[in-house]
Amino acid sequence: MDGSEIDSITRSLDDRKAMAEVIEARRDAEEQEPPELSIIPTPEFLPGGIVRCRCPRGCGFHYDVNPGLDAARERFRVVLPADPASTDVSDALTARAAARGDAQRARIESAIAEHYEEQHGAEPR
Repeated sequence: MDGSEIDSITRSLDDRKAMAEVIEARRDAEEQEPPELSIIPTPEFLPGGIVRCRCPRGCGFHYDVNPGLDAARERFRVVLPADPASTDVSDALTARAAARGDAQRARIESAIAEHYEEQHGAEPR
């Protein structure tokens, strides 16, 4: 066997492994729950880290969020066991990030819902 034959065999093994990973990822994705519906419109990302959510009806209303600045204002507290493993640290940081994300989402949804009620006399869909 020469070098080109070995390269060809190696490439075909890599291709099969990659395809198996793609198939497995697709199966995993199909088993996931669909994301929760939200009234938050597609945001714009502005300079300075600002995330802007505009009213989908085009009335001029927008709600700005600066996630980095908001995070800097919050106290950062992570609870770990006395002898934490790396998975404990990862799980604690992931839980903290998820909680911050949920709180931010709730603030944005509340602002959008309040705007709709005041300006459009309806609930956003």
